[in-house]
Amino acid sequence: MIPFSRRTFLASAAASFSLAAAHHNLITPIAGAAEQPQPFDARNAMRFANLPDLTRYGLKDVTVVYTSALWPKKAKRSDPDISFIRSETIPRVRQKATDLVVIDVEHWDLSGTSSDEVERNIDRYVAILDAFRTHMPGIRLGLYSTVPIRNYWTPVQGRSADLAVWRRENERLKPIADASDVLFPSLYTFYDDRDGWLTYANANMAEARQYGRPVYPFLWPQYHTSWQPIDRDFWRLQLETVFRNADGMVIWTPAKGKPRWNPEAPWWQETVDFLQASGLSNS
Repeated sequence: MIPFSRRTFLASAAASFSLAAAHHNLITPIAGAAEQPQPFDARNAMRFANLPDLTRYGLKDVTVVYTSALWPKKAKRSDPDISFIRSETIPRVRQKATDLVVIDVEHWDLSGTSSDEVERNIDRYVAILDAFRTHMPGIRLGLYSTVPIRNYWTPVQGRSADLAVWRRENERLKPIADASDVLFPSLYTFYDDRDGWLTYANANMAEARQYGRPVYPFLWPQYHTSWQPIDRDFWRLQLETVFRNADGMVIWTPAKGKPRWNPEAPWWQETVDFLQASGLSNS
């Protein structure tokens, strides 16, 4: 059951999507992917060593394909290796029987470099998406933290000239959005500043909305630099903000250090409460 406040928001968002699609002449790779409002889609990309099945809590798995899986070992990564992706990567991904794939390539810059290099990098990202789409038809695809360009300080500082530059940079990335089924902006936490996080998160989600694709932000229950856990109430604020303003979310944690799953962790207890209160949990 979708809470009334979210149902109202989704109806408004659907109208906005239709107007954006008409204005930009968008083509959705998978028919119907953004035609009508759908229930909030909560996903699990956590990498704990002993992570249990969390589907009963309303967290379905998502497959993240990391850079290391897209090239042979020690290979140069200046251009996509489409042959390797076709023969090695995609057969492994198919074994997971997934319905949603996030491709994580972060070394091709889309800002802070020459205009020609940005165009080449756009083509590189689109080539990888096209390779997956050709050989995994029917699977929804997207790129982690690529569209829009993740930006904290520009929306937080609110300078109109800087905001205009950021928006132009994001508009330029439309070919990547057009080749994607879902957009996965990253809303990780850099500072213990809740107002700052809200400004940053809402601005990045608003930028993602312009492309007319479902938006599933990545959230991480730790601070980006220190890896310290986020306080329960701050974490709950993040969950509720994304729930109100996006179509889904992906909760991610790193594998480094082989952290073990702790079902008593305060952030997880808060997540369970949120999933139950939001009508997403089956437990």
